[in-house]
Amino acid sequence: MQKDPQGHAGAIHVLVADDSPFHTQLLVSALSRTPDLKIFSSTLDTTSVLATSIAHEIDIAVLSAFADRDTEHGLQILRELRDSGSDTRSVVLLDSRRIESVLEAFRAGAHGVFDHSQSPDALHKCIRRVNDGQIWINNQQIAIILEFLASTPRLKAVDAKGINLLSGRESAVVRCVVEGLTNREIGNRLKLSQHTIKNYLFRIFDKLGISSRTELLLMAVNQSTADALARPNTSVRAKSA
Repeated sequence: MQKDPQGHAGAIHVLVADDSPFHTQLLVSALSRTPDLKIFSSTLDTTSVLATSIAHEIDIAVLSAFADRDTEHGLQILRELRDSGSDTRSVVLLDSRRIESVLEAFRAGAHGVFDHSQSPDALHKCIRRVNDGQIWINNQQIAIILEFLASTPRLKAVDAKGINLLSGRESAVVRCVVEGLTNREIGNRLKLSQHTIKNYLFRIFDKLGISSRTELLLMAVNQSTADALARPNTSVRAKSA
C-alpha cells in the first residue's frame, strides 16, 4: 500500500493482466469503482508485467494463470516476477476445480488464488487481504488440498532394507520440483537438458510408485509437514479466506 508524504495510507496500486484485452478491461472497470484501489493494466507477458510493476510501484498483481490456454505460460510470468526481487504480491486467477493449478500457483510464488467465477466484490476483498500480508484461498480449495494430502502416502526414499531408492541426482530433481521449478529451470540449474530431466522424473515416478509431478509434490509436502510436526517447538499455522 502506498503512502502520501504525511505517512497516511493511500490507495493500493493494483496491476491487472487477464488472458485477453477484453477480460482485462472488464476487471479494470469492475475494480476501478472502488476508491481504495488504483488500477493499472498490462498485457499478459513478462516484459509488460515487470515494466508496469516497476513504473507504477505496484502492490498487488492480479494475473491470469492462462495465456493462450497454456497455464505454464501464465505461471512462468509469476515466477519471473518473483525472481526479479520485486516486492509486488500476486493473486492468480484460475479455475479452483483444478487442484494441480492451485498447487502450482502457490509453488510459483502466488500469495492468493482466485476463482474466475467469484464476484468483483470478492476479488476486492482478496486484494485487500493479500495486501495486508495474508494468504487468500477459499474453503473449497483448502478442502481439496487436505483431501489430496490425506490420500497421498508419505515420501519413502528408502526400501525395506533402508537402501536409498533415489540417487543423489534424482533427489536434487525432487528438491527442484518442490521449489516449483519447470523442467527447463531444473535443467538450467543442474546443467542438464530438458529431455534428461524428463527421463529423471520418469525414473523417480517409477521408483516411488506415482505417475505425476502433482503426486510427487504432494508426497514431498506430506513428508515436510510430518517432519515439521515431529520437531519440538515447531508450530504450523495457516490462514484462509
